[in-house]
Amino acid sequence: MSDRRCTGMNKRKDISTALLGVVVALILWITILSREKLTGTPNSNYPFHALVSFMKEIQRGKIGANFLGNIILFLPVGVLVPVVTGWRKMWKTAVSGLGFSLLIEIIQLLSRRGVFDPDDILLNCLGCIIVNFLKK
Repeated sequence: MSDRRCTGMNKRKDISTALLGVVVALILWITILSREKLTGTPNSNYPFHALVSFMKEIQRGKIGANFLGNIILFLPVGVLVPVVTGWRKMWKTAVSGLGFSLLIEIIQLLSRRGVFDPDDILLNCLGCIIVNFLKK
């Protein structure tokens, strides 16, 4: 009986690992690979500008697609990383999301495919964290 249980857990982990690979590939496609190389100085060096802009949009009755998109993009990461790694602590998942998001932003900066934006890092990390609150 314990062999079945262990096999079931291994299948769940294997499926979650495959899904995480697909999610990572999709995120890389959306954030880097599908984009054209930018010219000029496309970097945003003003932390929280997207958050301030979002608050203004809410006051006008609008919701920022960029703001929500960055959060939604990382929700699957927040779900799958704990299943694949076995981590129970939310901060570990948040740090993994932070690291992956930082990697994306650095690649965008170096490749000029997208805009390096500190707000994106915060919002992506928030996406990983929100899922943990929803699971509890």
